Amino acid sequence: MRRADRLDSHYTPFGRVEVGLIRKANSPSDSWGLVLCTEIPGFVDRILESTVLGGIFGKRKNTSWRLTTKGNVLSSPNGYVVQELGSYVDAGEPELDSGSDADSALGGMSSRSSNFTVESELYRHIEENGRTYHRYKHGQYPLPNDTLEQDRLDYQHRFLRMTIDGKLFVSPIDPDRPINVLDIATGTGIWALSFADEYPKSTVIGTDLSPIQPHHVPRNCSFRIEDAEDPWTFDGLEFDLIHGSALLSCFRCPKNVFASAFLALAPGGYLELRDPIFPFKYASPPPENCALVKWNDMIVDASTKAGRPWTNGTHYRKWLEEIGFVDVVERREYAPLSPWAKGQRNKVLSVWVQKNILMGLEALSMALFTRVLGMEKEEVEELLVAVKADIENTKIHCYSEGVLVYGRKPRGNSSGSLKIDG
Repeated sequence: MRRADRLDSHYTPFGRVEVGLIRKANSPSDSWGLVLCTEIPGFVDRILESTVLGGIFGKRKNTSWRLTTKGNVLSSPNGYVVQELGSYVDAGEPELDSGSDADSALGGMSSRSSNFTVESELYRHIEENGRTYHRYKHGQYPLPNDTLEQDRLDYQHRFLRMTIDGKLFVSPIDPDRPINVLDIATGTGIWALSFADEYPKSTVIGTDLSPIQPHHVPRNCSFRIEDAEDPWTFDGLEFDLIHGSALLSCFRCPKNVFASAFLALAPGGYLELRDPIFPFKYASPPPENCALVKWNDMIVDASTKAGRPWTNGTHYRKWLEEIGFVDVVERREYAPLSPWAKGQRNKVLSVWVQKNILMGLEALSMALFTRVLGMEKEEVEELLVAVKADIENTKIHCYSEGVLVYGRKPRGNSSGSLKIDG
């Protein structure tokens, strides 16, 4: 038996979702109402499109989920109810037979029971200047974790993959054999999920500060809320590939994280990293008083003052070699911010790069500029209007630079003498 006032907690790309079933008054015994509660108002529509409801109502083919908003309560035409977190239905003594279809579908989801424990608080987000940020170690990572940013991260993943011919990695490993893979700062988990799906013999783990990964994942994929700058605790598990992408805001000391990766790799395993390098560069002098140049300088200044310089990518190859990686390979990648450059490839790249930057310009800027540079939200928004115009201006010949680096842990290396700086 499951009481409806002990809701199951599920973790989706849209935040924490509390799910429970209640028996509707004056209705047949097999008619149940769904209580679906979210921690972030406005996410309900996105949640209803997710796999959470698919798992619960997989056997209810004719269920309609077009919802209408009625204050704090969202209701559907078929009588199911949706409420925001904390506004539970007073259902008296509702019980759900364990043999019902609805209970089987709900119970089949590997969920965590939630009674607002200290741990569950980590899955609530911090709201600041209209965006949401991670609660666990709040302030450490300056980019938001809301749906706008999640959409951008997924778009960025597709773009980065396109630039390496649709591949997920370039390190010379054999992914068709049973291997262990770790994705640090996994974000929405899209890279880890893609790897697990495309290489079913692999075992994939993704770690991040934000619990924004899907709850329903392949059996060979899992996620953990962890800080990669803390000591790694994988119970002796050795990885064949450790991957990190867009790490520029993540770590105060990236070299220490890479050293932790070295220790966690199996001999012969690879660490692969991809990051943009700031500031942007110009093929010809930009105009005077260019807002894009100003923004570029400000973002480098703010990230440096925050202790996470966005120029770190230039040091990745050197750091890997100093740690002890061998066969280190570095590739530099270039892409125009608008279609000013000649060549079809540059035209295509510019479309992807420009959209990625425009989607994320506020996310990249707001916390750093307000927290570190002391700007007001309105000042940042005014600046970004001019920056967006410059990004779209084909007379400004700006381009971005990125770095892809991978290196191998030598075979026969136990890493016993490697020390990580304090």
